[in-house]
Amino acid sequence: MQQPKAPYQYLISFLWSLFEATFFFIIPDVWLSFASLESLKNGFKNIGFALLGALVGGSIMYVLGSYTIINVATFLEFIPDINSNRLLEVEEILKNEGLTAIFMGPIKGIPYKIYASYSGVLALNFPLFILISIPARAMRFIITVVITHLVSKIILKKVSLSNKKIILILIWILLYTLYFTSL
Repeated sequence: MQQPKAPYQYLISFLWSLFEATFFFIIPDVWLSFASLESLKNGFKNIGFALLGALVGGSIMYVLGSYTIINVATFLEFIPDINSNRLLEVEEILKNEGLTAIFMGPIKGIPYKIYASYSGVLALNFPLFILISIPARAMRFIITVVITHLVSKIILKKVSLSNKKIILILIWILLYTLYFTSL
């Protein structure tokens, strides 16, 4: 499995993150982990593009949420692990805690797209939404890239790159299998 050349990698990082911030349900960390297997620098470059994609996607959801939350909520409920209870939960969290609640999304397993949509519904400060989104999104991306790279270089240092990729595929399949069976 050949790694795409850098411009294509960055485009994949950007688009994957944009799609995940709007409608896709597989996190961009999957791609970022592959991008960082052999090069921490490459992983961090991809984080920049993934972060940009997340901010564009989050902005789209914010604007859509501010105009037509009924349609957005109906759309979001088609995405795995999103239902009306989860949407109401995020709305309440944002009402009570404000935009800093976005930091808890990855910890609670709540998709960013919901926070973005309901930040728009509640007309929360858009520039502040973007500013808070930067570290809130980057935090998990950085952890994924650093851990993947360290495991690759320390624990799996004698394993070939192709076998590392197979191991990574199996890990992601296992994680998503556990996630989807817990729904």
